[in-house]
Amino acid sequence: MLLALSLLALALPCQEHVQDFSAEKPQNRLLFCNGGAVLRGLTRRSSETAGWELRREGKWTAIPLGLVVSTEMEKAVELSFAQQWKAAAPGDLDAQAQAGGWALQHGLLEEGLKTLDALLKSNPNLASARNAICAQAIRFRPPPVQSGGKPVASPLAKAIDPLLTWCIPRGPALQELGIVELARLRDRAALLNAMTALLGSKDAARRRMASLVLRRLFPGKAHRPLILHAVLDPDADVRASTALSLAGAHDTTLVLPLVNTLESSHPTLRQRAAEALGRMQYPAAVEPLVQRLRAVTQPGAATGGIPRPPHSNIFVGTQFAYIQDFDVEVAMGSAIADPVVNVLTSGAVLDVGVISVSRVHFARETRAIRVALGQLTGDDPGNTNRAWLKWWEKNSGDWMAKRFLEPAPSTAGSSTAKPPR
Repeated sequence: MLLALSLLALALPCQEHVQDFSAEKPQNRLLFCNGGAVLRGLTRRSSETAGWELRREGKWTAIPLGLVVSTEMEKAVELSFAQQWKAAAPGDLDAQAQAGGWALQHGLLEEGLKTLDALLKSNPNLASARNAICAQAIRFRPPPVQSGGKPVASPLAKAIDPLLTWCIPRGPALQELGIVELARLRDRAALLNAMTALLGSKDAARRRMASLVLRRLFPGKAHRPLILHAVLDPDADVRASTALSLAGAHDTTLVLPLVNTLESSHPTLRQRAAEALGRMQYPAAVEPLVQRLRAVTQPGAATGGIPRPPHSNIFVGTQFAYIQDFDVEVAMGSAIADPVVNVLTSGAVLDVGVISVSRVHFARETRAIRVALGQLTGDDPGNTNRAWLKWWEKNSGDWMAKRFLEPAPSTAGSSTAKPPR
């Protein structure tokens, strides 16, 4: 009997084993595709083609065969990223940037961009964060502005607009990728002119992007418009960005127009000039800031040098006109009665002291000066004007402006920059 069953089994044709993927439970995965793209979400294997399907908007979407080259379980990658982030010390910015780059490399694009954006917002020139995003450029697809090294046929401002529209709203990290793409342009002079013109845009985000491009690709250029925007621009982020661009020029003489602005008659300009000098990080600005702080804190400085608020008199009352008498004149046999009109005044004269509203501006200005001095020196003697003046008495020898001022460079634009008044 057993022999007969064995012979019957040998006579039956061979059948291939087909795996039923429909029995697999859908799970959250990271799908790594050809070209560097990453698909993330609830996935499953298709029972018909053995390919992958991704859950999107309540429907299963089939992924073309051969597109996915590898997969990772989302939960396992998230756990590894959390461990790397925990291992980075709170003050170790480079380690945090490395963790953000690792997240991008392993498909956690949202976490990686969030990490690098936060680092670049607080430290705009952090090299490790910039290198981390540039090393993972394959994960993103910025619109190209030039292909094959050929010159751009259309006007440059129009050619780069799609790239700017793509990168500006996506945060600091992807803006760095946009700058890398702009650096491929061959016509550098046209790009410089386009970015300088973009500083005059009505959109504050585009002005910030223009100053960032000038900082990265054209350090030391466009001095005059950058100085003007560092003080006059209505957007605080643009003023901060342009001040950092001036810092990237490594030209100490750029502090001179802003030092002159410290004596402006407009209190808002004085405050913004102090803020810009702090961000520019030129040590030569320490002495002028201290001198301005001393001038502001002198008695009567807030009232124009008068020892007490200006006083005046004000009259509050009424006046009545009446006929007091008549002057009678006799001439040629006739009499003329000329009335004598007098005025009766009643009321009170009050002494009024006028307190100038400039006291508020001086408080803001001195606070801006103290913050700028802290940024420039790295010291913190106290949050009062008196503390910083005492600090200057002890350390003035190390921070005299003449020690840091260099001869004016011969590059165009530096000597023609005039201070905002």
